[in-house]
Amino acid sequence: MSARLHIPDELVHPGWKDHQEAADNVIPNLISGSLEAEKDSMVRLEFANDGQPSSGTAFIVKIPGSKKTVILTAAHNLRSSTLKPTTNLQAVFRDGKIVAIDHATCYVPPEYKGSDSSIGDWAAIFLDKSIHGDKGFNFSLALSYTEKIQGEVSVIAYRDPTPAYSPEIASGRCKTCFEEQVEYLAKTEQGNSGAPVCVAYRGYMTVIAIHNRRPAYRKGGSTGARLTRQLMMKVFELSGALETDVMLRGWGDPRGKKYSVPRGLHLIFPEDWAFGRVRLGTGSKFDVIPVYSGPEGDRYALWTTATSATGKWVRFDVPQDQVELVDILKDESHFAKSNVSKTGWMKIVVDGPKEDGTAPKRYQLSLAGTMIMEGDPDDEETSEVSFVEYPKEEDDKIVKISFIKA
Repeated sequence: MSARLHIPDELVHPGWKDHQEAADNVIPNLISGSLEAEKDSMVRLEFANDGQPSSGTAFIVKIPGSKKTVILTAAHNLRSSTLKPTTNLQAVFRDGKIVAIDHATCYVPPEYKGSDSSIGDWAAIFLDKSIHGDKGFNFSLALSYTEKIQGEVSVIAYRDPTPAYSPEIASGRCKTCFEEQVEYLAKTEQGNSGAPVCVAYRGYMTVIAIHNRRPAYRKGGSTGARLTRQLMMKVFELSGALETDVMLRGWGDPRGKKYSVPRGLHLIFPEDWAFGRVRLGTGSKFDVIPVYSGPEGDRYALWTTATSATGKWVRFDVPQDQVELVDILKDESHFAKSNVSKTGWMKIVVDGPKEDGTAPKRYQLSLAGTMIMEGDPDDEETSEVSFVEYPKEEDDKIVKISFIKA
C-alpha cells in the first residue's frame, strides 16, 4: 500500500501546469444538524462467529437508480475466521426493526482471504427497497480520487455492546489517502468494523470509506476501504443501478425529419480525435454510472473504453462547447437525468462554470446533424456537439437523449 505521488509546484515545468489533471483536495464543512439525520441510516449487525456471539457496524448508502436497499459493511462481519459464512446474521435498525439476513443476498469480494489482511475487507448486503426507501448516507465517487483531505473525518459506529439506537461518533485527522484505503486518527474499537468513514462535504456527511482496521502500530491510524470505482461498480451492478454498454443517441433532427434505427445521431469518441463527435448510425459504448447522491440531487457520469483499455470519464466542457475524455472524475463529468419520458428519452443536464456567490447556470447536452446529408453513409461524422442553456430549446439543436443498448 503506497501513497500517491505528489509533485511539488516548484518541480513542475511551467508549461505543464495548465495541462495537469489532478483531483481536488477536500476541506470539510458541515451544516449544523446534518450529522444526527445520518444516524438513521446506521445498522447494527448481530451474528455468531465460529459459534461465538458477536456484532459489528453497517450502514445504508443512497445510490441513485438502485432497485435495492444497499447496506455496506466489513467482510469479516460476514465471514468467520475460517472464511465460512457467519451464522444467525441479522440487521438491527435504529427504529427497532430486526431483519434476518440470508447470505444469498450478500456479496463478499473473492479476494478477501481473512481478517489478517485488509485486502477485499468490505461487503454488501442487498435487501428489498421497502426496508429503507431512498434514504441513506450520501456518497461522491469523485472523493475516491482525492489525494488529501484537510481536517477531520468521522467514524460513526456501534461499540460492543452498544444498543442499536445509539451509534457513537469518533473524529480525527485524516492522515493519508491511499489508492484503495484511507488512514485516519479517529479512535476505533471492537464493534466498529463496517462503520461509515465520513467527511463533511458540501455541508453534509458524505461516506468515503468502510472502516475495517484498528491501528496496526502505536502511532498509526485506523484504516477503511475507499469507495472506489472498482468497489462501487460491483455494488451498482448487484443493486440494479448500473447501465452498461449503451450508446448515447439524440432523437430528432433540426430539419424536422426523424432518423430511424440505425440512422440515429450518436456521441462517439474516435481514436484519432481528441474530442467527442456526432456520428450517424452508431456511437461509442458507455457505462452510465451513479456517482453522487447529496444535497444537489442525484448525479451520473459516463465511463468508456472507446479510446483506452483502462477506461476514461467523459467531461462536459461547457465554456468550450465540447466533450472530452479524462482520467479523474470531477464535477465537470457529473450530469442529472432531467425530463425523463415514459419512452426513455431524457435531457442530460450539467452545471456551467461556478461563479463566486451565485449558483451556476445549467445547460443541456446537444447533438446536431446539420452537416449530415440524407444520402450519407452510416459512419458519417460531424463536430456538432454543444450545450444549450436549460431548459431552453433551439430549432437547430437536438437535446432529447436516450441510452440504447449497443
